[in-house]
Amino acid sequence: MIDFKEMESLVFAIVDERFGNNVPGGLRIDLVNLDRGSEGGLVYLDGQIVRRGTKTLDGMRRLEAVEASWEDVELPVAQFDDEEDDPIVGAIYVQKGPTPDYLIDRASHTILIGWKRGERSAKADEIRTAITTAVADLFGN
Repeated sequence: MIDFKEMESLVFAIVDERFGNNVPGGLRIDLVNLDRGSEGGLVYLDGQIVRRGTKTLDGMRRLEAVEASWEDVELPVAQFDDEEDDPIVGAIYVQKGPTPDYLIDRASHTILIGWKRGERSAKADEIRTAITTAVADLFGN
């Protein structure tokens, strides 16, 4: 098992290996928790911390990283009321059913890699497979 920073480094190394200095413009890749149970739900909104009422829907890992660093960093937060209807404009959702290893939002050229596999962190080979497959899926090669 590798830690989150190592996962992040691995993802960027694979992207660099695949594209070098020719990374397609607008491509966004992020490591997120894609597990929303069998119900599905919001998993990403432009890299922001997403809160609905008092519940954090996305960004716990980023919050934990800033807290652990003791740095005075202000992260962007998108706050929504409990009554706000889905879908939220610009948000990326995972569908009902099993948790995917990756998710592609073609409209925004965003690849989201799941950093969890159930109750455990993903292994290096799982991250490598997910990013390689996601890039091939998005670009058709």
